[in-house]
Amino acid sequence: MISQIQQTSVVTVNNSGLFDLNDTNNTIGVGSGNALVLVGGSVATDVGTLTLAGNVAGQASNPNITPATISGNLNLG
Repeated sequence: MISQIQQTSVVTVNNSGLFDLNDTNNTIGVGSGNALVLVGGSVATDVGTLTLAGNVAGQASNPNITPATISGNLNLG
């Protein structure tokens, strides 16, 4: 399957959001300082792999924010 998110993209997951790779492999953050910004929400890869070519940044701005989670296969590049 072809990745639908460009490798140079920086992905932000907001509170209660879901970034689901749905069993595919994808690389994000090529050429960027941050590859993934989590403001709560979840990342799920199932059997796919998310490769980060940059840092993971966490932002908390609200006391009611959902804690961020990453489940599945993660490659820290």
